[in-house]
Amino acid sequence: MSFQTIPFFAFLIVLIFVLAVTKNEKIRQIELLLASFLFYGIWDWRFLGLLFLCIGITHISGRILSNSKNGEESQKTVLSISIVLLLIILGIFKYLKFFVSGLCNVLGLHDSFTLNFVLPIGISFYIFTCVGYLIDIYRGELTGPISLYQEALYIAFFPKILQGPFQKASDFFKQLKEKHPITIDNISSGIQIFLFGLIKKLVIADRLGLFVDNVYMNPSVYSGATLLLAALTYPMQLYCDFSGYSDMAVGVARMIGYELPQNFNIPFLSKNVAEYWRRWHMSLNIWFRDYLFYSLIRSNWVNDLRKKAKGRSKKFAKMLAPLIGMIIVWPLVGLWHGASWNYILYGCLYGLLMIVGLIGDTYGNKKNSKMDILRIIRTWIVTLFALIIFRAQDISTIGIILKGIFTWQRGISYIYTWSLIFVPVVMLICIFAYEKNSGEGFYIQLDLGLFRNKVIFCTVSMLTIILMYVGENYFMYFQF
Repeated sequence: MSFQTIPFFAFLIVLIFVLAVTKNEKIRQIELLLASFLFYGIWDWRFLGLLFLCIGITHISGRILSNSKNGEESQKTVLSISIVLLLIILGIFKYLKFFVSGLCNVLGLHDSFTLNFVLPIGISFYIFTCVGYLIDIYRGELTGPISLYQEALYIAFFPKILQGPFQKASDFFKQLKEKHPITIDNISSGIQIFLFGLIKKLVIADRLGLFVDNVYMNPSVYSGATLLLAALTYPMQLYCDFSGYSDMAVGVARMIGYELPQNFNIPFLSKNVAEYWRRWHMSLNIWFRDYLFYSLIRSNWVNDLRKKAKGRSKKFAKMLAPLIGMIIVWPLVGLWHGASWNYILYGCLYGLLMIVGLIGDTYGNKKNSKMDILRIIRTWIVTLFALIIFRAQDISTIGIILKGIFTWQRGISYIYTWSLIFVPVVMLICIFAYEKNSGEGFYIQLDLGLFRNKVIFCTVSMLTIILMYVGENYFMYFQF
């Protein structure tokens, strides 16, 4: 049951009605939890068992960690064991075949015996949610008793369980302390945000995906111009698909009275790769920063290395800790996206670029704002190249595409009209939003009490229905 389907609309209408007639907030939260389990179980009821297992591990570990009678070493042991258990579950379903196949190839063995596990949808998102929650308890950022059903609701909250965005536990539990009556204002605002995401997904991303999929499926037969157009189109497809889902998740959550964090903030106008990742999949970047990067750079062994380096060069000692953090974290960011060498290479590339940027900030001169447009273009080119690596099925496909573009190879010319329309249109909208709101993204919110705005909303809705792609579609980040 995906956001863009009629069954989901029926599910949401019934849920809103049930929540509206329920006055008790605790009962309303339990109803929301049951609805979240139903939403997830419709994909495949077998996945519910795995979700319940992760919730159980998280609940038991959280109770032990929140007990102040346990010593620091005991809490550290509990945290380590619980995180290892959760990551083993993730590793079995997402990475086991990849690593076993790689080991068999190295040893020259046949790996046909490897089990082909079905990847449970959203497993990376809800397991990382569990891990972040336990770390927050260990750090003392969550205090007071939290009931099992509230923990389960945080982990399984249906707008975000499949594709995020990740949300800090403290932000979600703070909302649970408030009342969430169904209001016309929230429904009006949520519907408009949802429609914004629906347009991105059904009108833009799905149409662009037809072209991108065809070209990337067999790139050797297409001309260099077609390969370049596909490379330019894919970032827009991925952005509109993933940010479209995030917008729909935010919109659905707001309809029922909850707020989810922003996940994209005009990333294609970033001046460097560090800014790009502060604007692209923001919640994932924040998760790795808060729970892994900071833990690494503040660890005792890194501090020891920094002290030793300080005697030789203060500047080098200053950047040593983030340098080590980037070397470790960015390959893991790539690996998080999937069990494939192209994802690992994607993460390593960005890690290298981050390190280059760190060195430039440490030893370079102050930046000139007059060069911002050139920096944006440079970042765009880097993003384009990185997403070729990200989208290609394997390493050899990356080589074929790059060779075809740089040699301007002859082949089938497939100039897709929708790409020529949507790529510049999306960029122009991004520039408009950037200038209109001082570099920050925003949602257009109409007062639907006004007749003129009702006409605008209905017109946009009708155009969405007319222009949307009605073939098979899925959200691209479901595979991660």
